[in-house]
Amino acid sequence: MLTTLADVWIGSGDLCRRDRTRRVPKPELVQDIPLSSSVDPSALFELWSEGLLCDVVCEAADGSSFNAHMVVLAASSAFFRALFAGAGAHMQEGKGFGGPRRVVLPGISGETLRDILTSLYTRSLRVTPESIQRIFAGSSLLQVEPVYEACARYLESHITVSNCLQVLQLTAMYGSEDLHRSVVGFVRQNFAEVVRNDAAAWQELPEELLSEVLGGGSVAATSQAELDAFQAVACWVEWDRGARGPLLPLLLHQHVQLHRLPPACLRSKVAEHPVVRGNPVAAGVVDGVLKEAVEDALARRRVSMERAAPPQSRTAASTGVMVLGGHEMG
Repeated sequence: MLTTLADVWIGSGDLCRRDRTRRVPKPELVQDIPLSSSVDPSALFELWSEGLLCDVVCEAADGSSFNAHMVVLAASSAFFRALFAGAGAHMQEGKGFGGPRRVVLPGISGETLRDILTSLYTRSLRVTPESIQRIFAGSSLLQVEPVYEACARYLESHITVSNCLQVLQLTAMYGSEDLHRSVVGFVRQNFAEVVRNDAAAWQELPEELLSEVLGGGSVAATSQAELDAFQAVACWVEWDRGARGPLLPLLLHQHVQLHRLPPACLRSKVAEHPVVRGNPVAAGVVDGVLKEAVEDALARRRVSMERAAPPQSRTAASTGVMVLGGHEMG
């Protein structure tokens, strides 16, 4: 039986009519059901502690090495993720079928590397006042955000007069803006005590941090606070007069309001200070302020004396009577 083109056309028309009457099925409803825990942390720790399925060896600067799982490191650290993805292949040894990859980490001590790895597998960070700063620095270098943020929170809640300057330098080197703002505010609020407690750490501050602490406006508010600010600047300059001495005039101008000091204090505590006497430019600045202070004090004294003087009394001598002319009565 021959099938003509017309039969095909008619048949296709019937098919189209049947398709138009067919019901379109509704899309399936997709739903994500959260699991209580997709990975058991204790199981990961057990695998790590027993050295099972480890595929990378991390070597610290002192030569000590630790097995680990690349997936755990890459999930916790942008540094390791980039390293294992190929961007840092030059730091790896033994890549291929000969054994686990070996990663050399210069600048990270074995103790710090062990603490960081342990925290990743246990989901808990154990620290002491002695270890927190090195773990903070190490987690910053390795970009291990969970450990880094935990260290920052701990440091912020444990800032003291004794450690604030060390923490200040740490934040300058390894970031954490929130922690930096907190420690700068703490140093400003406890300024004189901080400098007295640890003059050596104060002298080790770079100029940028010194100026940031002194430039906040809350350090100097009274004559005593201004004197504290001057003594802190002088202490910092004394550490290296050759390199820091030329900065003294600018530091005095920017961070010490000398005009707030009484003339006697300005003369004995500032003008006679060795770092000022040994710096002609700074000495000239102080002498100029001292001269203005003395002149202002004398002017205020004159005004005070004039206001206290009693007014002159009017007497007959000052209001004499004069008689002009006249004639004799007779």
